[in-house]
Amino acid sequence: MSDENQGRGFGGFGNMVSDVSDLAPRATPSPADDDEDYAPSIPTTPPKQSTAPLTKKGVIILLVVVGGIIGLVALNDSKKSGGSQTYTQPQPQESVPAVGKDNILSASEIRYCSAQNIRLDGAQTVIDHESQYAIDSFNSMIADYNSRCSSYRYQQRVLGAVKAEVESKRQQYFAEGVTQFPTGQVGPRSYR
Repeated sequence: MSDENQGRGFGGFGNMVSDVSDLAPRATPSPADDDEDYAPSIPTTPPKQSTAPLTKKGVIILLVVVGGIIGLVALNDSKKSGGSQTYTQPQPQESVPAVGKDNILSASEIRYCSAQNIRLDGAQTVIDHESQYAIDSFNSMIADYNSRCSSYRYQQRVLGAVKAEVESKRQQYFAEGVTQFPTGQVGPRSYR
């Protein structure tokens, strides 16, 4: 090939020719081969592809369609999330501390002990003093709390911050304790 006939890009393949005349034709089964799954081969021709470049109008239409699809997906996601982008502060984590005395508790464990103390106060106001089951359940909760939270060590700055945070939610924790012992409970709660 000379330099003047050598093309660039895909146009350069136009001068390349392959000789396939020495290849044997592919054998196809016939109905006489006793093959029950015989299906005659149907010659197919590849679809003709357009070689015309995209016009400016075609590019604009393509961009509008893609933009519309992206917009619909974003709109659908917005509807699923309630449509607003309000930020809600996550609830602070509570971790149940291990049973033991003089353990050094983390902030989340101190948060549990402080909040659980308030919950127990709430539960005490509504337990049925005539129900031995309710009294035993409440005493079990107190014993569990004491085994984890009656004596622990902490960093002073952590304790102060957590206590202030828990105290700001006192009513919420108290209400959680009240719901642990509904009025008139006479036996084990059934969960459905």
